[in-house]
Amino acid sequence: MTDQSLEDRALRYAELSLIELNLEIPLGNGTDGKVWESNRKTAIKAFEWEKGYQLEYGCYERFAEFAVSEINGFDVPQLIGSDDELFVIEMTIVAPPFILERVFKML
Repeated sequence: MTDQSLEDRALRYAELSLIELNLEIPLGNGTDGKVWESNRKTAIKAFEWEKGYQLEYGCYERFAEFAVSEINGFDVPQLIGSDDELFVIEMTIVAPPFILERVFKML
């Protein structure tokens, strides 16, 4: 998948959510997708693949179910919104290091 495809899907999510993205400086760019900041100070992540989206979305669902906001000193982003067709998640912004990146690198 190209960076343009990720950006297009993130922009489509932003349009549907009535928000704007700062595309000039991505918050993150990894092996599973790309992350941008929105004008409401949230992070919008577009995933390369459905499986990566589903895994991370499932984590955020579990965190929300048990009201988890930190794990061993790591802040846990809170799920704000998502789109199953676009493979996009909107979450709160937290300072590094990022707990889910550490978990997925161990898998």
